[in-house]
Amino acid sequence: MKRRFTAGQASRRDDHDTVGEALTARVTIDEHGTVTGWNEGAGRLLGYSSAQALGRSASSLLAEAPPKEDVPPLARLPRWHGELALRHQDGHRIDKKVVAHPRTTGKGDSEWLLVSALTVPLPQTEAESLVSWSFAQSPSC
Repeated sequence: MKRRFTAGQASRRDDHDTVGEALTARVTIDEHGTVTGWNEGAGRLLGYSSAQALGRSASSLLAEAPPKEDVPPLARLPRWHGELALRHQDGHRIDKKVVAHPRTTGKGDSEWLLVSALTVPLPQTEAESLVSWSFAQSPSC
C-alpha cells in the first residue's frame, strides 16, 4: 500500500527533518579543511553551536588524527567510512563511526559531507511516557 501525503503533511514532514536533525550529526568541510556546515545533531554531539563551529578548522574537532593507513587520499575516494576520535567542547573524547561523501556545492566548489548516527536519547513525548508506564503496570501472563 502506497502512503500519500497532502501538501500540508509533506511540508510538516520536511520542516522536521527527523533523520537529519534528530538522529544524525552532519558536518560539511570544504577542500581547505574548514567547517562550512553544522546541523543541530553535530551541536548535540560535540557541544558547539553552529556559530562556534562554522569557519573553524575541522582538525580542531579531532582528539587525535586518524592513522594515515586508515584514511587514504580523500581526493581519490567516492566515499569514506571509519571511526574518528572527536573532541567535545568540554574536552572529553568521543569515538564515532563516520561516513563521508564528497559532493559539489551549488557554486561548483568541492566539499565533504560527514554523517554520524547519534546515540543520544531523544526526549520522550507525553504519550510515549504514558504507554511505557501502562505497559510496566499491566499484569504479565
